[in-house]
Amino acid sequence: MSGQEVTVPLGSLSCFRTTPVTVDYRAGLLVVEDEASLARRVAAGTSVAVHVGYDGCSTDVMLGMTLPSGTFISVEVDLGSDMLILDEGLAADAGIDLRDEGIRTVKAKDETGHEFVRYFTEVRGDVAVSGAPSIRVTDPQVQFQKIIYDGLVGDRFLRNFTATYDLARARMIFA
Repeated sequence: MSGQEVTVPLGSLSCFRTTPVTVDYRAGLLVVEDEASLARRVAAGTSVAVHVGYDGCSTDVMLGMTLPSGTFISVEVDLGSDMLILDEGLAADAGIDLRDEGIRTVKAKDETGHEFVRYFTEVRGDVAVSGAPSIRVTDPQVQFQKIIYDGLVGDRFLRNFTATYDLARARMIFA
C-alpha cells in the first residue's frame, strides 16, 4: 500500500471525515489512505454503504447488520466498545430468552447513578453486515441491554477484518 502507515490508538472517526483511513487490526496499524491506496482497498475488499451523521464535533457511523433470524438492524460503529451490544428488545429475534439460567446477568449503577441490567450470552448463527454475508461472525458473544440504538458494533466484531472508513463517500470497505 502506498498509504501512510502510523501506529496510534483510534478513539474517534471525527478526525477522518474527509480522509479515508484503514484500521488493520491484525497488524495493529492505522493507515491514512491516498486515492491510489484507497482504490486498491476497494478492488480487494467488500464495500458497504453506511450512514454518516455529524453533530458538531461528533461523527456517528451507522452500519446495517443482519441477525441469524434474518432481522435487519442498524448499529452504531463504536470503536471504543469491545462487545457487540444489542438492545434487549432484539433478544427474541436473536434466538435468546433473557430469562434462561445460562445467561450471565449483571445489575449495577453507572457513574450517574442510573441502574442498568446487562445480559451476556452467545448468539447462535451468523451476525453479518447486511448485503455482505461474507462479512460475518459466527456464534458471537453478545451483550444485551436497554439502549437507544438497535445496537453497537465494536472491536470484538471489527477485529476480524481490515476495515476502511471512507466517510466522505459514506462507505466502509472490509477485507
